[in-house]
Amino acid sequence: MVSRALRYALERHRREAEIRYLATHDSLTTLFNRSFFNQYLEKALERSARHSARLGLLFVDLDKFKPINDEYGHEAGDAVLKEVASRLLAAVRKSDLVARLGGDEFVVLLEDIRDVGDLHEIGNKLLTALRADIALTVARVAVTPSIGMAVHPRAGGPEHIRAGDLLKQADHAMYQAKANGKNTLVEYRENA
Repeated sequence: MVSRALRYALERHRREAEIRYLATHDSLTTLFNRSFFNQYLEKALERSARHSARLGLLFVDLDKFKPINDEYGHEAGDAVLKEVASRLLAAVRKSDLVARLGGDEFVVLLEDIRDVGDLHEIGNKLLTALRADIALTVARVAVTPSIGMAVHPRAGGPEHIRAGDLLKQADHAMYQAKANGKNTLVEYRENA
């Protein structure tokens, strides 16, 4: 028989673990959340500088997501986001970090890449993985990604960069992908 004090201690431990988990993870997709990602990116940039290693960031925004929510409801939209999260995880290396920033925005951080070609390779895998229709209980829907890429350090770029600036570069490239017709991958260029 378990004592009341032990039951209380176990329950308190379980609640504390749940709170720690919720502080770092998105409750819908179970991916890492924006807060955790921002902290992790800062540390990744420090590791990159210390080891003279290159890292890449992919900023993924879903095309045609709003019409799914509008036509089929938020439950269908949530199902799409969960499936997208699953496909992102399946398309990247185990060492890569995938996070949901919010809404239909996701990021993938790749550490220790050889060159920008590695980033293109993973970005193209994401394009392929996300292009396939998603079967919902109410319909089959299609979403495609617009993906922006940023790499650090990059030729002609600064030796050190803040996490927020690298994220802005990838975000800028993602908007360029949308402007280029969506469903594509664009690398950040300083004057693009």
